[in-house]
Amino acid sequence: MRRLAIVLVSVVALSSCWTQRGFDAGNSGSSPLPTSVGTTNVGSLTHAFTATNPGTTGLHAVVSGGTLFAVGDRVYAFDARGCSGPAPATCTPIWQSGDTGGFGQDIVVGGGKVWVTWNPGGTGSVRGYDPAGTRCPTPTNCAPVTTFTTPHAVPGQLRWIGDTLSVRDWVGAYGSAPAHHFLYAYDASGTLRWQADLGTADSIYAPSIAVADGDTVFAWLPLGPPLAFDNRAISNCAGTPKTCQPMWSYAGGGIVAARAGRLYAGGNDAISVFDAHGVDGCSGTPKVCAPVWSTPFGTRGPVTVTSNRLYAGVSGGSSAVFALDGSGCSGSPVVCQPRWTSVQGAAGTAVATGSSEAGGVVYTLSHVCADPACSTTASWYVEAHDATGTVGCSGTPKVCHSLWTQALPFKPDEVMVVGDVVYVVGVARNVFSDPAPSIWGFRTS
Repeated sequence: MRRLAIVLVSVVALSSCWTQRGFDAGNSGSSPLPTSVGTTNVGSLTHAFTATNPGTTGLHAVVSGGTLFAVGDRVYAFDARGCSGPAPATCTPIWQSGDTGGFGQDIVVGGGKVWVTWNPGGTGSVRGYDPAGTRCPTPTNCAPVTTFTTPHAVPGQLRWIGDTLSVRDWVGAYGSAPAHHFLYAYDASGTLRWQADLGTADSIYAPSIAVADGDTVFAWLPLGPPLAFDNRAISNCAGTPKTCQPMWSYAGGGIVAARAGRLYAGGNDAISVFDAHGVDGCSGTPKVCAPVWSTPFGTRGPVTVTSNRLYAGVSGGSSAVFALDGSGCSGSPVVCQPRWTSVQGAAGTAVATGSSEAGGVVYTLSHVCADPACSTTASWYVEAHDATGTVGCSGTPKVCHSLWTQALPFKPDEVMVVGDVVYVVGVARNVFSDPAPSIWGFRTS
């Protein structure tokens, strides 16, 4: 029986995946895939291994096919299960790119390739690497199997949507001068499927990464409305190559996520929830959609959307949790109140920086400062709460306390749960010259 349990955990670890930032095309941050980590054992998570970062930049990572892929100074591939040795074991890459420096922050697995951007001198290309590490004269000198250049050669913000790679491109000088932004969709061979002109914005403001719900792609420029495009390149699309116009727009803030027929847009005043299909609350020519419901306050923190709840980072490092079934909602327009809030386990002034959900557990990342101005080096944490608001929760209004808290020696940027491993990925050093980031893998004991 013990041997069977070990085999089952190994199968779960190898069959699950987290192929892009925010888990899915909608950036929901929530994984429905099986995991052996839940509320009953999350408190026993311990640091099992470290995927070392040979460079000095931050890392961004995904997991697919039993391999952990990361991009920093190079593109790296690690065994997703970790490596042997006394815990925490130190893991070295299985393979890595020959080129170093100039890689962007996004890494995506889709169409049988690991996609990154490479801009070594201000202009660059999109690169696709074979996950198995072919085209490697040596394990430390791997080349991409596919390379293509976007029209303006400044690619960024990758998202795999359906069978296309969404790429944001722009033209203009960095600073206060307006920059012109475009959205391009390519297939796995690097062939352009469709394109959209998003318009102009001050180049100090970056547009949000595209998200999608089914075949509808949502894109947004700061100070402008979220726009909806047809990823099939059928509705409101024409020409060669196909150029798409928005099918409709939204009267809300910046796009944060999309899932199950809803688009979530966040701002300082509220999180607005819209019909992703462009029907409820939508009217006019051109069509504009109003919120189906909204929250009574906004967020600058992370947002995670599960099948039945919305988790939003709020002030003080806490998360407010909203039900998606209409509970706690009233008025016209409809405003929904949080069903409970969570509090961080570490003392100090906390700011939430990331979140995700898997196996009924919500994980949050935060930095905690000894003083409100955060004038000294921060301490960083990853924490876990019961996603149902039951375990570790009490009071009226209900407050949920962390089931697990782990201090980190680097600034975290992402938390992913795949199989029996919780991965925490470090971001670039800050102005206080904090330790170089790496990737920590946690397992239950």
